[in-house]
Amino acid sequence: MPFELLTKEELLTAAIATKRPVAFLVGAPLSLKNGVGVPGVTEVLELIRDEIRGRVAKALPRFEAALNDKTGGDAYQEAMKWLGRNMGQDAINDVIKAAVLKARKASAPELTKGDGYHGDWNIPDGTAKLGELVARESEQFIGPILTTNFDPLISMAVQDFGGQTGRQVLTADGTIYGATVDGICTIIHLHGFWRDSDTLHTQAQLTNPRPKLTKSLQRLLHGRTLIVAAYGGWDDVFTEALVDLMNDEQGLLDVIWCFREDNADSVKDRYGKLLNTVEPAIVMNRFRAFGGIDCHSIFGEILAEVRSSDPAIATAAIASPLAGWELIDPDYLESLDSLQPEEFVRYFDGATPSWRHATSVDIPIRADFGKIASRLTEVKNTKSSCSLQLIIAAGGEGKSTLLLQAAAAAAQSEGWRVLWRPSSRLHLPPEHVSALDPSKDWLIVVDDAENLVDDLCEAARLLHAGGHSHVHFLLAARDTDWHHAKGNQKPWNTWLKRHSDILLRELTYGDAAMLVGAWQKYGTDGLRQLASIPGTDKKVAAL
Repeated sequence: MPFELLTKEELLTAAIATKRPVAFLVGAPLSLKNGVGVPGVTEVLELIRDEIRGRVAKALPRFEAALNDKTGGDAYQEAMKWLGRNMGQDAINDVIKAAVLKARKASAPELTKGDGYHGDWNIPDGTAKLGELVARESEQFIGPILTTNFDPLISMAVQDFGGQTGRQVLTADGTIYGATVDGICTIIHLHGFWRDSDTLHTQAQLTNPRPKLTKSLQRLLHGRTLIVAAYGGWDDVFTEALVDLMNDEQGLLDVIWCFREDNADSVKDRYGKLLNTVEPAIVMNRFRAFGGIDCHSIFGEILAEVRSSDPAIATAAIASPLAGWELIDPDYLESLDSLQPEEFVRYFDGATPSWRHATSVDIPIRADFGKIASRLTEVKNTKSSCSLQLIIAAGGEGKSTLLLQAAAAAAQSEGWRVLWRPSSRLHLPPEHVSALDPSKDWLIVVDDAENLVDDLCEAARLLHAGGHSHVHFLLAARDTDWHHAKGNQKPWNTWLKRHSDILLRELTYGDAAMLVGAWQKYGTDGLRQLASIPGTDKKVAAL
């Protein structure tokens, strides 16, 4: 059968054209780029040698003989097989733990519990872009994300962009539980996790029958589009189950498979076995192969394509004087669609807020909104200096919503030119900020502001040095992240007016009453546990 390798342009069109919810399957290459992230085969083999030297150094020659000039994946599997036979599963788990910890920054403290602070990990660009795509475009790209990787980097990337994640580690019989909760992207680790779990590596482990796996996949992936990248098609029971699902006319699975190679003959030579097994799916056009795809850039390119296909977003980006940033004005805000009831419920459950949420009359407005609005009006009228307002709180306390609501109100009624950073990977060019049109009042709005501390400092310094008073900063950050980035140690008052922080902690009675009132409109779906409490006053008190 003729095999056709489609182009990246066709992939981008396919990714945004699908009307199905989109899931992902990714592998090891996504976790490492240019030495950043979890090490590859060569370094893992060295870690295995270190493990052997530390326990039974005299056995090292036998280990080297077992590899017998094997390379790549063959050397990796043979090494893990030797390690399991001679030193046991604990030794394998220790090697994987050591490998994953290599992804932590050199300055990071020793990790004593869990995965630790996200900022202490090096997250490669491809992983970060996948996280951003899932978090920012969760209406369509909802997951789950299936991965053969052992590390926590994907979960961290989704969370870094405001998304919510769950984690499942595949059980021995192949059952995957509870992976379709609304508003939560579940990361499913097919071969185990780096801590509190055994990890699978050898041919015997990977091909061990998992009788419930196919049914689990049918439940998870039914009616979805699955984007596969950085995944070579392991010869394991998971790939076998996935192929069964692809070839099943009743499975309704649509697969977009990304190959790094850009030549059809090269793909056939390397992945011939996989292509032969999915031939029925290829015939039914349920398996489409795309070539020349870089896993470290493709998710960012999909995100850019999604955003450019939205006329309002595209116009906002073109109009902005800062590259990559968006100009938020009344026309843009008025062009946004209203929220649907199910979107309100997802928001109440913790989904990431957007400008659509910020402009909805059904999303409660905190009391601190008035304080921010008053301060912005004051600095705009006095024009005595630039200013900075920081909203600070723990995760999930509503700072992002308050930030967007305050910015939207400023854009709609106060005549501000609002510049918004749509991605926390974007930098702020200080020299461009200082060159903004002085005849206009600019409000630079930044969520996750801890990763822009240095850029913000330099922009403030340049504005002060130039005698400007037309640029103001409205920021939000987690309290721990802001302190970790030393944002609290910068001499802000030297360059601009630093308002006292808006600190979101305990709800006021008025805020709680507004929240309960909003939730009640959506019944038990909105109230959740509060639905069982009689009377509005008691609900407010409980909250």
